[in-house]
Amino acid sequence: MPAWLVSLFDKVAFSAASAILAFIAGRFWKGLLRPWISDFWYPGPYLANNYKGEFTLKEKQCSDLIELRQKASKVWGTMTFPDGGHGRYKFEAVILDNVLRGTYDGVRHGPSARGVFLLAIDPRRNDLEGWFVEPHQGEVISVAYKWMPTRD
Repeated sequence: MPAWLVSLFDKVAFSAASAILAFIAGRFWKGLLRPWISDFWYPGPYLANNYKGEFTLKEKQCSDLIELRQKASKVWGTMTFPDGGHGRYKFEAVILDNVLRGTYDGVRHGPSARGVFLLAIDPRRNDLEGWFVEPHQGEVISVAYKWMPTRD
């Protein structure tokens, strides 16, 4: 086999191996190392996995169940309303200076329902208190909202 052909195969094989190693290293960094490092160095509060939310809507006391996951300052999960089949919402949020701010979208029953929430974290009790805002039938409603950790 000519030397130039061997050299060409070597270069192609080396380039392919380099690309594969770079891809594997990138996936390892993104999937394991970066989240672990950011979680390890994260100085902010850690939230409980389950909360009970309480709010008053149209002079009626309502509650919902919140299940969340947290990776450093990023929080995501679901809010489920067991009473009256009001539906289920997914949310994404960020913690900044003991304030959880996020958005939610309807998943079931009201998939077009969207809104935002802003909750101050009480680090002593792990309670959160603030407001949620949602457009509803041509108007914007803002409601006081409180999350309390459950023992589940």
